[in-house]
Amino acid sequence: MINRIISEIINPNKEFSPIPFWFLNDKLDKAELKRQLEDFNEKGVNGVVLHPRIGIPESTEYLSEEYFDIIRFIVKTAKELDMLIVLYDEAMYPSGSAHGLVVKSNPDFASVGIKLTDSPD
Repeated sequence: MINRIISEIINPNKEFSPIPFWFLNDKLDKAELKRQLEDFNEKGVNGVVLHPRIGIPESTEYLSEEYFDIIRFIVKTAKELDMLIVLYDEAMYPSGSAHGLVVKSNPDFASVGIKLTDSPD
């Protein structure tokens, strides 16, 4: 029993894989994305959270057909490697902003705030 437990600690099942945030914050080149997924997988990282960030070229518009083509490529490649993918839609925060597309479609949805001060002005 103890030998099995030690063995499982040394060589954990895939279900115990770390699943790091994978920042998509540069040119989304398919060959490079595949290389990075293979590198994760070779190191025992069997899943990633896709996290679009500032740094993706403006020519790759967030949620565009080109963007989704890249996401489909990543998901397909991960499936071939028997890896998990977690989709994450926080693009540049806050939740639900869709990288400014929500407010662009309707300015009434823009965030507002209240600032409390001691000043009468």
